[in-house]
Amino acid sequence: MAVPEKFVASVVAEVSVRMKNPAYAQVAIGHFVETQPNVSKWVTAHLASEGGEAVMHAVFHSEVIAECVRQFRSAEADTEVESKVVSFPNLDDASIGDPLALLSEEEPALSGYITSNIENDALKRAVALFARALVAAD
Repeated sequence: MAVPEKFVASVVAEVSVRMKNPAYAQVAIGHFVETQPNVSKWVTAHLASEGGEAVMHAVFHSEVIAECVRQFRSAEADTEVESKVVSFPNLDDASIGDPLALLSEEEPALSGYITSNIENDALKRAVALFARALVAAD
């Protein structure tokens, strides 16, 4: 089952409040790097030509996506659920085809978040690819 829009909206609202703390983005990026080391390496390698700031933006938005999936899966299970670590084979599988177009069919609310919050096409593709891999891994 796809993550409903209400979970995405709730996470985005929570993140908006957390962003009032200047250190929040750093903490979110650090959490993602620790919990998704393979994706962090993949994003860094694939977005190197976009620059370090682009990598940080992609990782931050990927953490928001991961939080949406965590909250939804936890609600479904009626207990706290941690996301699985996305593997390189998960990323390879998710890279087949157009990740953003496929995500819009599979996870419309997650796709909507990406298209509404990320302007750069390379970043959109990277975050959509991660989202597809994460959903498949969970």
